[in-house]
Order: sequence, then structure tokens, then C-alpha cells
Amino acid sequence: MKFYESIEDMPIYNWFKVNNGDMRFMLIKQTAKYDGKKAREYFDKIYSEYIDVFGISESYLKVIELKKQISVLNIEMAITGDRILKNFIKMAQVELNQINSKTNKTNTNEVKVHLEKYLGFRLNEKETSVKEYYTYLNVMANDSRKAA
Repeated sequence: MKFYESIEDMPIYNWFKVNNGDMRFMLIKQTAKYDGKKAREYFDKIYSEYIDVFGISESYLKVIELKKQISVLNIEMAITGDRILKNFIKMAQVELNQINSKTNKTNTNEVKVHLEKYLGFRLNEKETSVKEYYTYLNVMANDSRKAA
């Protein structure tokens, strides 16, 4: 079994599939029985590399903060028995759901179309690496900020 080991090698097509939960797309070539645990280890390594290179978006930081807040409130409610905290948990959950619904509305195909329009050529998702794709996106975003 051979897995992708870097965002420089992994095609963006596979990246999207893995991020939607299908770890089989971590495989370059399957030579033995699929090992989901090993695939997860390789993905964790690649995801760390992605964060090192491109960082974490503001919206993702907000999601992490809200999840942390909900967990802390749940623990506090379990310890103290204070049912008023349930209202704060619900409010944080509503905010988290709103962020997730906005994020889910952004279709990767729509982003790809905008990127292709900006670049002036068609991207082949099975040949364009994760690093190339997100570098293109960052350049496009920076150019649009400068133009505004």
C-alpha cells in the first residue's frame, strides 16, 4: 500500500474526497489490503503540512472556538447541574450551525470555476496538487483584495 505523503503530491480531487470522509483516496496505489488506520495517520501528517503552509481560516477558528465553548458549557452543566447553561449551549450551537450552513453552501466546483476564470485555463483536479490549488486560491484572493 502506498499513500500520499505531501500536499505537493496529492491531487486536489483526492483531497476533497478524503475531506468528505473517504480515506481510500489517500492511496496512491493499493498493493495489499486497505488499512484505514494507516490512511488516517498519513492524512493527519498531510493535514498538518497544509496548516503549516496555508494556516487556518478565520471561519474554521470560529468553529473550533464554538465547539470548545459548547464542550466547556456541557461539562460545567454536568458538574454544577445548572440548567440555565443549556440556553448558552443552544445559542452557541445555533451560531455553529449558521457557520456550517454558510460553509457548506460554497461548492468546490463553484470555487474551481471561479479559479479557472481567474487563471484563464481549465484545472485538472486529478493532476493539480493540493499545494498548487490553494496557492492559486490565495493569489486570486490577494489580487481581489488589492483591486477592491
